Order: sequence, then structure tokens, then C-alpha cells
Amino acid sequence: MYNHVIYIDFQGGNRETIMKNNLLVTAIVIILILGAGVWLLSNNNDKNKNEELPSSLDRYYQSQPPVYLVSMFELGAAMMGIGVNVQQKDMINAKKSYDDFSLKFKESSDMVPEWKKYYDQAAVEKIGASLDSDDVPGVFENIGKVGEACVQCHKEKMVPIWNKYNWKDFSKLTMKTPNPEEPVLPFPAAKIKYLAFGFDGIGVNIKNNNQKGAKESFGLFKTMFDNLNSTCSSCHVSPRNYYVSSDVQAMIDMMGEKINSGNLSEAEGLRMGIGMESCYNCHVLHMPAQYAKVTSK
Repeated sequence: MYNHVIYIDFQGGNRETIMKNNLLVTAIVIILILGAGVWLLSNNNDKNKNEELPSSLDRYYQSQPPVYLVSMFELGAAMMGIGVNVQQKDMINAKKSYDDFSLKFKESSDMVPEWKKYYDQAAVEKIGASLDSDDVPGVFENIGKVGEACVQCHKEKMVPIWNKYNWKDFSKLTMKTPNPEEPVLPFPAAKIKYLAFGFDGIGVNIKNNNQKGAKESFGLFKTMFDNLNSTCSSCHVSPRNYYVSSDVQAMIDMMGEKINSGNLSEAEGLRMGIGMESCYNCHVLHMPAQYAKVTSK
């Protein structure tokens, strides 16, 4: 994913600047960890009534790909077909595309009766009338009206659908630990008790110029990061070259080498790079979906 190893070089800075940078990294990590802990462990949120979905949707999401999603793709392609044909001045096929779209529009509107308000049948019929009279501006004007209703439905319903049928719940995942008394924990607990302790422990010990402590914290973090890779596979059935990828692993290994050689300032620079390139970027992607999960419980 990355073309080169990224780390923050603290060697050229004075001690005050280094201390400020260390405190900044620590503050960022603490905010992320505490926020993630609340996010993952909270179960006291009120359900957002606006995000409730009709039960009629359930039967359409029992297969892969979901029947309802396929119908949306087909409906969208048919509507786009009208525009493509008209742009190419192929009015004969534009009318064929319209017939296909009109049929799929009716079929789709019947799938979820509670959502019929989003289906502007009058605008669809005006598209057909405009085609019959070769009124090209009228065709696109009414395609736009149908599209506005589509966009409104997507804005209101797409995220709740993803939340219910697509997004995984991190609180249901598990993670291995190096502690034989609790070899496996729920992911939120393992992340806070072991992964975060290892990562933050490196920074704390570097700040105190404690090479031995930094080595111990690095060992814990390295073990837990490897375990994190396994946890990711709980959701991702194919290899993911993102936040636990080989280049991030290379940064971790290099950080361990710097700690072992006593070059703690460069080790801290690498830790900061890992925190931003792996931890932070992963949170940016996954936390919004998890917040949606938590708030819908």
C-alpha cells in the first residue's frame, strides 16, 4: 500500500520539541483508545426510530447478492439506458429502454410497500410521453424528477440497510492474548487491555528513557498486532492489504530494531508513523459504521 517506510524523525529536534511531539502522539492515542472503548462497549444508546427498516426487507437479504440490491442495480441501469439512447439519438431503443425501466420500476415499488412514497409513477409516465412526442428536454427533466426521489430514498435508507445487513459488529469479535489466564477475550477488551497497553507502553518507556521497559512493551504490542491480523480475518475472507499489511509490519519490525539498539528517538518516530498509518486510518474507516451499530441497539 505504501511506497516507502514512513516515520517521524525526532533526531533533529531539541528536547522540548521532542517532548511536545511525544505528548501529542500520546494524546491522540488516548483519545482514540478511549473513544474506541466507549464506541465498542456501549450498549445504553437509544434506538434511532428513524432508522427502523420494514421487516419485508429481510427476505430479500437472505441470499448473496441480495435480491433487493440486484433489483436496484437493474432499475438504475434501465433508467440510465433511456438517457444513453437519447444522447445517441437512438429513439427506437430509448423507448425499449423505457419499457424495461417502467416494468422494473413497478416491480421494485411492489417489493417494499412501505417505501412506495419514493416511487414517482407520474414522473415515469411523463418520461414515456416525452419519448413519444420526441420531447428530449422533457425526457431528461422527468428522469431528473425520478432521480431526485431515488436520491432522497438513498439518503434516508441506505445507511440503515448497510448497518443491518452489511456492517459487522466489532463487539462480537474475539482476539487472542498472551495471558494464559484469559487466552481469548472479546475484541474491545483485548484491544484496550493488551494492544493499547503495548502500544502506549512503548511511548511511555521511551519518554522515560527506559529501554528495558520499551522492549517489554514492544513484545506485547508485536504479539497483539499479530493477533489483530487474525481478528481481521473474522470479517475479511480474503487477504486485506491495508492496516495490517506487510509494510506496516515492516515499520513495526524496524521499531523493534531501533529499541533493541537503543535508538529510542527513531523508535518513537516509527511508533508515531504506525499510529497514523495503521491505527488512525483504520479507525477512520471502521468507527463510523460501528457508531451506527451502537446507536441502533
